[in-house]
Amino acid sequence: MLPRNLLVIQSSSDFKVLLNNGFYISTDYSEFEQTLARAKALLRAGEWEFAKKEFLQAFKLFRGEPFKKNFDDWSVNMRFRILTELETEAINFAKACFEHNDRHNSKKVLEKVLKIIPNSEEIKNLLDGFMVG
Repeated sequence: MLPRNLLVIQSSSDFKVLLNNGFYISTDYSEFEQTLARAKALLRAGEWEFAKKEFLQAFKLFRGEPFKKNFDDWSVNMRFRILTELETEAINFAKACFEHNDRHNSKKVLEKVLKIIPNSEEIKNLLDGFMVG
């Protein structure tokens, strides 16, 4: 049986404590990180097809630039951190796709990420390789 309230403030004589009785918060970013971890583990295990599905699931979580309309220090720092990780992982995924002759998914992910990070020179260079290759 679930507790009546998932978050409870318990008071004692000198202080109050917030008790968490099962309340869990998940964000797209935490889901992205967890999905990437699974994808990388599968890739290391030599399971390309399963890894590819996890990578693609992770990239689907991005629908645009995070914290785009927020300009406080925390939001700016998180946006930079998240976009840097997105760019790095997209590039790594594209390179893995090249190794497995999967140009379609590589190009699809790179194009999506380039819409979110339009100034990424490395992604532009990888996409230019599609035009030549």
